[in-house]
Amino acid sequence: MLNKNVGETTYPKIIRELTACKPLKKEMNLMKKMMPFIVLLLMVCVTVADAQPKKIALCGRISWAPGSEGNTVDRDFAVMQHFSMDDELLRYTVQEWGYFPILMPDYVVQYLLNDGLCPFPRGDDADYSSWVDDGIQMAYPTFLQDEGFALLWNTGSCWSTIGPKVKTLPIPVIQGEHANLGARENKLGSTFLFDGSGSGDINGLAAESITLTEEGKTHELTAGLPEVIVLYDKEPANGNLGQVWQGIFDIADARADGTKVLAVWTSDPQKAAIAVVEKGAPLIDNTPAPARRVMPFYGGGNVRPVNGIARPMQWAMPLEYMSDQGKALLLRCVKWALGENPASVGDWSQR
Repeated sequence: MLNKNVGETTYPKIIRELTACKPLKKEMNLMKKMMPFIVLLLMVCVTVADAQPKKIALCGRISWAPGSEGNTVDRDFAVMQHFSMDDELLRYTVQEWGYFPILMPDYVVQYLLNDGLCPFPRGDDADYSSWVDDGIQMAYPTFLQDEGFALLWNTGSCWSTIGPKVKTLPIPVIQGEHANLGARENKLGSTFLFDGSGSGDINGLAAESITLTEEGKTHELTAGLPEVIVLYDKEPANGNLGQVWQGIFDIADARADGTKVLAVWTSDPQKAAIAVVEKGAPLIDNTPAPARRVMPFYGGGNVRPVNGIARPMQWAMPLEYMSDQGKALLLRCVKWALGENPASVGDWSQR
């Protein structure tokens, strides 16, 4: 029993008497026995949390379609209220990689990220009323990070003039829209990796392969890969490589100080094929990049059916003609942007 006169009892003595108490000793022994199970439970909880797929916002374009009375203006919602097949295939590919992609219209994302400023007025050919809720929730410039998106991937079908704006976006961005690689003030989605004067598309045989630069040979995204990587190894039945062997580029020498060009097009080494910017590195205007930025070699493919207004519509999708190494390299771009390890991706034994 404890000394009734606590004032005369030293603290060490109290502790000894408490630990000598049989009920307390029994509980402590039980806790010791339960500790391994508690640790295991905590480890399982952490593992389950880590196993949740990362959310990726795939920002694409509502496609023009046959049947719109010959009108080639994009986004005729009355005819086709869905994305191009290229963007749909990319979404399924990203899902197969183990992520959670959400495909969303480029102008809706722009509307959210720019305080509700949407460039399309009501009554325009691209009437957005059926897609955009004009409520206050649409004025949500931080929604990507607030809603748990780990990455924004602008596909090559984005309208460069409407965004989404990424200059100050604090999450990683893969920029597949070629016109947004530079710093064009008239393009809301400009990424500021280059000076903006030379970005464009590259097609056909010219897009068959890329060559690593000296930076690319040591950078973690591409280190240890073959110096020349064949991106496309399947030819379409109609022989039109320009429809399916596609890439994007900007002028390598026009890069920002913080931009690292990891690969150039083998057919024209002046044209960058893969470029990256680390968080905090200077962009073309010397402002620090708010998060990682990646220019992939693949923009996203065709916006419209290749047979114009004819029906049934036919799509030529570059991902169907891309080599296994090309797809692995594209996945590496995603992993690096997300801060994951890209080194284990792909079988590079075939050169």
